[in-house]
Amino acid sequence: MAEAVEIHVDDADPRPRDVARLFAEVFASLDAFPRKLVLRVFAANSRGAAVSVDMAEGEPVFCVEGRRSFAASFRRRWIAEHAVPLVFPKSGFMALRLSPTSGNRVRVA
Repeated sequence: MAEAVEIHVDDADPRPRDVARLFAEVFASLDAFPRKLVLRVFAANSRGAAVSVDMAEGEPVFCVEGRRSFAASFRRRWIAEHAVPLVFPKSGFMALRLSPTSGNRVRVA
């Protein structure tokens, strides 16, 4: 059974760099202790801005509607098994299953 972890993108005016930082903390946790995780991402902000993750050259690009996007380097750890961009609900949560694979890779479904 996978451990469940939650991150909240509920700042009144979230920034893409802050969203990337939250995911970086999750990946650092997987570095310290590789395991399967169910990541629940809660997204809500008073601007009603869409929060999304897209891909560029195998690395995630974090986006918040109306702000400059932020490309994060997770050493090619992000493997999407779904269509991108991944858009989080403006209100509510989305569950992602993270599974460490070989090397630096983490499968995301």
